[in-house]
Amino acid sequence: MNQISINRYGRLTYHNFTYFYLCVCVIFGIYLYETNIPFIKYVDEALAYGLFFYYIANSRYKSREFKFFCFIVAFYIIYSLCVGITNIQAILMDVIIQTKPFIVFYCATTLNLQLSGKGKLYTKRIVLVLSLLTIALTAADYNFVMNDLFGHPSRYGTFFTVAGFIYYYCSDRSRKAVRNTVILWACMLACMKIKSVGFFVIAFFLTANIKNMMKSLRLNFKTFIFILLGVALMMTFAWDRFQNFYIENGIGADTVEEMYARPALYYTAWEIIKDYFPFGSGFATFASYASGVYYSRLYYDYGISDVWGLRPDGFNFVSDTYFPTLAQFGIVGVCLFAWFMLRRGKSYWRLYKNNGDTKQMMLMKFLILIYFIIESTSDSTLIQNRGVVMMLVLALYQNESIRKSILPVRNLNTAIHGKTY
Repeated sequence: MNQISINRYGRLTYHNFTYFYLCVCVIFGIYLYETNIPFIKYVDEALAYGLFFYYIANSRYKSREFKFFCFIVAFYIIYSLCVGITNIQAILMDVIIQTKPFIVFYCATTLNLQLSGKGKLYTKRIVLVLSLLTIALTAADYNFVMNDLFGHPSRYGTFFTVAGFIYYYCSDRSRKAVRNTVILWACMLACMKIKSVGFFVIAFFLTANIKNMMKSLRLNFKTFIFILLGVALMMTFAWDRFQNFYIENGIGADTVEEMYARPALYYTAWEIIKDYFPFGSGFATFASYASGVYYSRLYYDYGISDVWGLRPDGFNFVSDTYFPTLAQFGIVGVCLFAWFMLRRGKSYWRLYKNNGDTKQMMLMKFLILIYFIIESTSDSTLIQNRGVVMMLVLALYQNESIRKSILPVRNLNTAIHGKTY
């Protein structure tokens, strides 16, 4: 076999791996995740750490940012053991849960995972078939789809969010592709969740106005009206729930024990950040699934062990939202999370300004970041199976933008993560 044949075989294997990996993520990591298939609840961890081992075996590049991330994780493992609030089993469980989306992102970008033309075509067809099947099933039996197939209405919304992003990535990026992407996003409204409505309003507004906005960043009358309509729509859907959760049963409660679980987590998170300054209370100590399985003493210490959903015998809502989880890592962890998001945004803007990335491609990447921020206010999507899949999609978008840019291939990781060595 000559060198050309070897290179072609290598590229084929590489594209086939990306195609297979993405399909498994979509079908088993999103669509069938809430079903009763044996061991399916571990598919996101298997996908994340399977990719990590693939990265170790095949990566030619070493990302400086990824090394820094691994150093931070190692530091917090040692720190958590020193603080001594929980045990080593809980810490290791939480490490796996908290790190898996970031591992997928860093490995996929460093490996420069991409789909071939045929891979995009087949993936787009799979997404459309699953979307049409879901729409038909929803029309036939709404409750079955929302509660049995997806397990919760918000998961239904997540599926169509992911479907829209993957469809556009695999499309020809035409006006028709943008329109079809928005239609897929519109399907999420059937779940009737406030955060889905909020994301759709933002995505629709930005997608419809991106060209005019990029020509001039000044606020014109049309843009102002769109913003007002969007805010009014979100307030219409959200006000009653916001008032019930955060006013009447949040700041309006006489004691923290009388709060609902979510506002109690937010309130206590701030107290933990202050009391365990600057590195927080450590892995598996607060607002994480592991802190419920290996029940953390902090729930007793801060008087929220009797809050419904946060009890030792019923911790259903202990990992109900992501942002309070950052209290485990203190103000340093909050700053690191903000730095990660800002660094992504800066790299996307730099690719657009200096390397010819299209407006819509840039927007899609920013919308994924916006999606994570919206979801993190009331869900732990980022560190769940949905976050793993969405991080992979974000990495695919980044790799596609760099491939079509004027940057040489050897500078791939420099553009995204900084120095490579």
